Amino acid sequence: MNKRFTVNLPDIGEGVVEGEVVEWLKELGDDLAQDEPVVVVMTDKATVELPAPHPGKLAKRYFDVGELALLDKPLYDIEVEGEVEGEVEESAPIEEEKPVEVVAPKKETPKVEGDKVLAAPATRQLAKQLGVNLSGCTASGLDGEVTVEDVKRVYAPTKSEAIPIHHFDDDETVPLVGVQRLMADAMERSRKEIPHFSFFERLDVEELWERKEQMKAQFAAKGVKLTLMPFYIEALSKALEKVPLANASLDRANRQVIIHKRHNIGIAMNSGHGLIVPVLKGVERMGFEELVIAFDQLKKRALASQLTSTDMKEGTISITNFGTLGGIGGTPVIPLPQTAIVGLGKIEKAAAVVDDQIAIRREQLICYSFDHRLIDGAAAATLSNAFVNKLS
Repeated sequence: MNKRFTVNLPDIGEGVVEGEVVEWLKELGDDLAQDEPVVVVMTDKATVELPAPHPGKLAKRYFDVGELALLDKPLYDIEVEGEVEGEVEESAPIEEEKPVEVVAPKKETPKVEGDKVLAAPATRQLAKQLGVNLSGCTASGLDGEVTVEDVKRVYAPTKSEAIPIHHFDDDETVPLVGVQRLMADAMERSRKEIPHFSFFERLDVEELWERKEQMKAQFAAKGVKLTLMPFYIEALSKALEKVPLANASLDRANRQVIIHKRHNIGIAMNSGHGLIVPVLKGVERMGFEELVIAFDQLKKRALASQLTSTDMKEGTISITNFGTLGGIGGTPVIPLPQTAIVGLGKIEKAAAVVDDQIAIRREQLICYSFDHRLIDGAAAATLSNAFVNKLS
């Protein structure tokens, strides 16, 4: 008789205790080959396709799209033939899961042992990531233990807190999942916690454009497509030497500012799953050729959905190039816990005054957002001047 093999959510990255199911690649009853991707799971570190460890049929899915799977807990079942290593059980007919009535847990005050609320390590890690105080949770676990679900209930807005929304007969409703949900959560927190202030500067890109064109063949011979982004990354790293507070994190809890010596620059990119911000690390130590090659490799991994969890963390400042899509300018939102972000507008030809003569030049609007708690107008102007002068 066929048996079932239960596949748990594996350890996808450092500190990850849950993953959001963003897409099922297989339907119930579908045949699965060994190592064939079954489900796409996204964490705050990366988006990964999880393969089947054994051949068989997809017998059960424990989560719908948009729901959170927990580390080392069941994700899906495979109906297998023969013997396999791991937990198996006698198979049941393959059918769609029926809704189960959920009984609300009995509300309890969290149990305190010493100075700590009773909670498992995974629950504490999730509470830390979401900024939830465990003592403010209603405990539903045994003996007054706070569970992961208790933390999620505190983090998610209640119906009474939700903004009233009009619904019309011809509306289309789509779930907020994956990168879009993470981005929404991150931007909401950033706007709440950081007093943004914006600064704009116009950049003459004509000479920079020519330098890039002259160097394209040199890098093409190495299999690398040269773009303007490495020039911006190098210029930003040099500008940070003038304004270190733009490469810092504000630790309000301990009343201190952490100035980062490393220039780990996040670069916003469009991927198949939405906007992502992989991080190019240690830019301050790179020569230009090394920087170009490192950026090219990072971008290729991003477009191929091959980024690892380490590629997505430890950023100290960010760049977003929305101008490639046509926007002249904008006011980018600073990713927590950074203090600055640089936005690059569209490059376009315009009439400009050069040596008291009218000339057609390529120009670009540079749009900065700063954490006004640390960076004032003078510091913003200093950073921008250094950035623009390096590129001009």
